[in-house]
Amino acid sequence: MWGGAGGGTGTGEDMVRVTFLVDGEVVATCERPPYRALWPLTPGTHQAMIAVRRGTGAIWRSEERAFVVGQRQGASH
Repeated sequence: MWGGAGGGTGTGEDMVRVTFLVDGEVVATCERPPYRALWPLTPGTHQAMIAVRRGTGAIWRSEERAFVVGQRQGASH
C-alpha cells in the first residue's frame, strides 16, 4: 500500500487527483484523502510512481522506484 498527503507536492488542498502507476499501468486514482492504492502483487521486479494533478492544472510526477516482490515460501511455480 502507498499512502501520503504531499511529499513535496505542496499542500493537500491543492491536489485534485493522485494517480498511482505500477509498471506504467494505472492501478488507482484518488480525488481526495486518504491517497492510497492497493493492487494484486505479482512476483518479479516492478517500477512504481505517482502523478499528482494540482488545482492549477500542473502535474507533478515522482521518480520511478524499483521494487521486488518475492515468491511466497511454499508456493509452487
